Amino acid sequence: MIALLLVQFALPPDSLALKRVGEAVGVPAAVMYAVAWQETRLNVNPAIRGPGRLECDSIGNCRRICREIGRLQINPCIQWRHPACAVASLKIYASNLRCGAAILRSARDGALSWADALRIYNGSGVHARIYAKEALAYVGWLALLTQEVPPLVQVTASTREFVQ
Repeated sequence: MIALLLVQFALPPDSLALKRVGEAVGVPAAVMYAVAWQETRLNVNPAIRGPGRLECDSIGNCRRICREIGRLQINPCIQWRHPACAVASLKIYASNLRCGAAILRSARDGALSWADALRIYNGSGVHARIYAKEALAYVGWLALLTQEVPPLVQVTASTREFVQ
């Protein structure tokens, strides 16, 4: 009974939608869950905005630009090549999920593993490696609770490099 409750609360509240959108483009459900957890935890509000970055002029007037949008926190300042990634549609929940899944699929197509694709989804550098580690930890936690090992983490030289 306790294990069932843990599994229920471990999965995102929108896990079925994440799973279906991911599967439609070949992204494992565990990857979609991990990105949703990393980006917005349990908040499924489609209008949620990220912190973006601060841009200041020479006299100290600052404003936030490129604030990430929606459940999967898509950066509107990047020219994504997928129809669901049009800036105007990123606040629409389903479009945001489709855009995030398309970005993940594209990242995986150019990467050695899903672990690398998780890193690429977040960008580059130290923060992206930490993001990927935390996402993989979430996937591992889900695998423990559900007793299912997702066909996700293929250990490669690059995976070992950033997991260490």
